[in-house]
This record gives sequence, C-alpha cells and structure tokens, in this order.
Amino acid sequence: RVLFRSHNEVTEITDDIFRKEAESQFERFYNDLGIDQKRHPSHIQFGDPAAQINIFAEDHKFDLIIVGSSTNHKLEKMITGSTVRHLIHDAKVDILVLK
Repeated sequence: RVLFRSHNEVTEITDDIFRKEAESQFERFYNDLGIDQKRHPSHIQFGDPAAQINIFAEDHKFDLIIVGSSTNHKLEKMITGSTVRHLIHDAKVDILVLK
C-alpha cells in the first residue's frame, strides 16, 4: 500500500493500480515487438523479487531459473546482485546466472 500526497490530498495507490499499469506496459511492449501474449504470457508479482521468483518457480514446477547479473549502474548492481545472491541461496531448483 502506497499513499501519495499532492496538494493536501492523499490518494491510496493499491497493488491493483500497480498491476493494471504493469499489464498496460506489458501489452504495449508485446504489441511493439509483435509477441504473441497467449503463447508467451506475462506474470506480474509484487514483493521481494527473489522470494516471488522462487514461489513462482515452485508453483509451476520449474527445473531451472535463468537470471542475468550484469549492469552498469551501481544501484542496479546492488539490487540485482542481492536478488541473484538470494536466489542462489534459497532456490529449490537449479539457477543459471548469465553475465
């Protein structure tokens, strides 16, 4: 739950609002690249990235999780590195990290 304050008004931004925006962004992305959404569906999750990836992988009985680890931005390196480290440590399936 996020509260946004503007001009003395407080608006609650819920996961539903974030989900609708994410779905809209994915739809534009898929359309721009000509990707078949039925063949390659998107899955939008909220929360800790490593935990959500692990839950999703377990729920769908994945054998392998493939993640990338390379970035040029220091903040992204901290966040991505942390997610990859958590995945490697906590995942119940094999992890392939690509640089």
